Amino acid sequence: MNIKGFAVKALIAVLMIALVSCSKNIREYRAGDENSTRRILIAMSGSDFKNAVTDGIVKKYAPNSSLKVITLNRLRDVSTADYDAIVLIDRALAWTMFNFAVKKFISNAAEKEKIVLYLTVDDPRWKAKVSGVDGITSASKTENPQRIIDLLSAEIDRKLAKKNTEKPVTQ
Repeated sequence: MNIKGFAVKALIAVLMIALVSCSKNIREYRAGDENSTRRILIAMSGSDFKNAVTDGIVKKYAPNSSLKVITLNRLRDVSTADYDAIVLIDRALAWTMFNFAVKKFISNAAEKEKIVLYLTVDDPRWKAKVSGVDGITSASKTENPQRIIDLLSAEIDRKLAKKNTEKPVTQ
């Protein structure tokens, strides 16, 4: 095998390992009331902190909403029309970059107003600025998950309330 072929195979192996490690500790699942007209998607990268935040959101909304939790890499299969609120949980790299799947999803989203982007960052003073999307940032190492659950819940509630004023729900 020549050096160039080996280098390409090594690069592919490293990228595959990175892809798998970004999705570690994430269990994809559905929760809540499947018949609810309130539909919430949570797409995330995994860590103990992000899992605690996700679990808190699911616990809060499960009694009266249909929730789906997926990895960020599955965003390519998602349409904003299928959900009332979409929470993207990721980490910022080098103060400006986050998961390519998230960037692509946001740029292609037909209804950006449904999206909340939450990024963990090393510098909590840095703020995510993504056009048309509500963003929240925090440091995950010293942060209290309940504070982030409350911030994200306020954004989700705002999006669900907007849905209810636009299209009356008949039960």
